[in-house]
Amino acid sequence: MKSGLSLVASYARWQVARANEQAAKAEHNASAIKQNQKNTERSTGSMKSAGADNKNKDPFLDGWDS
Repeated sequence: MKSGLSLVASYARWQVARANEQAAKAEHNASAIKQNQKNTERSTGSMKSAGADNKNKDPFLDGWDS
């Protein structure tokens, strides 16, 4: 309104600017999700369970621990 535009034109410009901001934000989020997916595919995975395979224990070696 300060630039001499009508109320309708000012509101339309504001809506377009808002839509552009939301589109840019959505594009940024999509690229972040895509990059996270690429990183997940390249990852070796969690090391929490490395070497903790209990179903293949040797009974002889298991006796040493008791």
